[in-house]
Amino acid sequence: MNPPRSLFWLCFWLAALLVVAKAVGCGLPAEGSSAAWWWRTCEVMIVSGNDVFYALAVGVVGKCLLRLTRRRPALQRGIWTTLVVFCAISVLYAVASVRIYSILHMPLTYPLLRTGGDVSNLKSSVGVFVTAGLATALIGVPAFYLVVVKWCDRFLKPGSGRWARALRGSCIVLGLVWSAEARHAQTAGEWSSTRDDHGIACNPHLTLAASFFSAFFGSPAVSLKEDFPDEYLADFLTVQAQPGAGQPTPGLARGPKNVIVIVCESVGIQQLGLYGAAFPTWPRMQEESAHSLVFDNYYSHLTNTANSLYTLTLSAYPPLTWKQYTDERPEEVGTTTAQVLKEQGYRTAYLTAGYNEWAGMNRFLLHRGYDVIRDARDATREGEPEISSWGVEDRWLVDDIFKFIDQAPPPRAAAQPFYVFSWTQATHHPYEPGPTWEDHDFLQGIDTYGDMTWDLGRYLNSLYELDKQLGRLLEGLRARKLADDTIVVITGDHGEAFGVPHHKSVGHTNKVYQEDVNVPLIIWSPSLFKTGGRPQTIGAHVDLGATVIDLLGLSAPGSWQGRSLLSPAHPPRCYFYGMMDTSLLGVRENQYKFVFNATLGRQELYDLTNDRQEQTNIELLHPDVCQRLRRRLAAWLAAPQRQADRNPELGGSAAGGIGGHRPAE
Repeated sequence: MNPPRSLFWLCFWLAALLVVAKAVGCGLPAEGSSAAWWWRTCEVMIVSGNDVFYALAVGVVGKCLLRLTRRRPALQRGIWTTLVVFCAISVLYAVASVRIYSILHMPLTYPLLRTGGDVSNLKSSVGVFVTAGLATALIGVPAFYLVVVKWCDRFLKPGSGRWARALRGSCIVLGLVWSAEARHAQTAGEWSSTRDDHGIACNPHLTLAASFFSAFFGSPAVSLKEDFPDEYLADFLTVQAQPGAGQPTPGLARGPKNVIVIVCESVGIQQLGLYGAAFPTWPRMQEESAHSLVFDNYYSHLTNTANSLYTLTLSAYPPLTWKQYTDERPEEVGTTTAQVLKEQGYRTAYLTAGYNEWAGMNRFLLHRGYDVIRDARDATREGEPEISSWGVEDRWLVDDIFKFIDQAPPPRAAAQPFYVFSWTQATHHPYEPGPTWEDHDFLQGIDTYGDMTWDLGRYLNSLYELDKQLGRLLEGLRARKLADDTIVVITGDHGEAFGVPHHKSVGHTNKVYQEDVNVPLIIWSPSLFKTGGRPQTIGAHVDLGATVIDLLGLSAPGSWQGRSLLSPAHPPRCYFYGMMDTSLLGVRENQYKFVFNATLGRQELYDLTNDRQEQTNIELLHPDVCQRLRRRLAAWLAAPQRQADRNPELGGSAAGGIGGHRPAE
């Protein structure tokens, strides 16, 4: 394509198709009234303002490059060809971004690409969204763009006369006014106060480019300019830094020596019947709750598997970063529960139905005190089929736990206790059913659950299958006469969202609402809990190791920041964060949940006693509570540096726990 006299049509149609893409993303209005259509039209103009600016910027840069090379025709033709290809790719990405946003409810960024992991893992989750219609649009719309630009350039040349220049100038002015007014509405208008998902107004191209720039050239650390009393730092002190901490809780019933920890992939409490959901997804665990402590207010610190593993194993607060720390710092300082128990003579194992290669977890787990480390790769070598690119059936995991238990080397088999840390996989998207699964219509034929009926129905069935395998495990312990001498701890690595009203998040959201971070914690022991219990203690992943050690009557290592959930001294707080498209910090204290968006400077406060789904922001009613909890968050941000200054010889990560020792090489 030879360079025309003007870039007008190239940029005009680029802007037009970017606006159309945003219109498709917004969808049709809920009702057909003229007022609804008018509001949706205004909304499309607001959310597409940055896209119009992007097209104008492409035009300005292209005009400058073509003018600078006007005396070098060959170079100018190369630049023109590059501009045409660049604009066609921009149109293609605009089409793709509509689908990406409908899934993630955030623009695609470099952190999202990095945390997505290996393509070989992602193929099952991504594949379900690549439909024939999407593939057609990805090919057809850019092709249409190239054809219409060529046609307009040939038959509707803008010309160089006064009226032609006036027309081009008017379009540029209109585009600038459009962008400016849209930007104002995004930050200060009615739209900004009624929309929760402001990311739809971002230009996806500039957002992706800016995220790469921030990742490679650094971005400002999250900070809160709030003073706080020194006692607020006590929540983050290590056992070593707090005299008397980490000792076994006096008077606690003890006895069992064996421990099995099961981390359920992508399982929050939102869809569990055991926690009040309408769906009977965990009937076996509801029965077994008679022999369990069931914690209602237990949390993951974030919606990231790798960093949840970091905290669950090292009992330290996760680094405040989007980066997957198992990959970034596989030899991070710290002590695991497995190391503590191995020193007490335990056999130890890390077993999972997923792949440990994801996010460098295989390197992170080395030298962490595990005698045996096995994953889905071992399962496939033994003939077990994959059910998705994420791993194998959880049935194999339960069988592997039994194999580890039953293969105790004589003559110490009867006397040597065991510790198993395990991770399920089948509840990870796309919730692919295994050959032995039962199919239940939990939605009872409902087909109006937004656009998520298929996902939710499959997810509920994956929870039911997980419950069946958990039941198999407990029955297997009874059959082996090990039930009275074994503690089974069941939790989730993070939640899984399915479009709670006003939040609209789906899947691994990187948000901090209840559906994202409120996860189950069930401690099963028929010999310890004769009638079960429902503690209301507020805790999180950082406390899991300390709780297990407390049940065994042992002292916690000096590097741990967690505290036993069974101790009366446990603080009535926990903390969480999200660091993907925006920087979110959250704290739960008693009945209150406070969320601070450090990127936008906005805060939310919810009373979970009356508003479990966080639908009513009451921050204006309780400014004193907001100020106190914002100071708690400021203390969290400041704690790592304060502890490093106090104990420089201990080292530690820039944002995680302090103290401990490196794994033996």
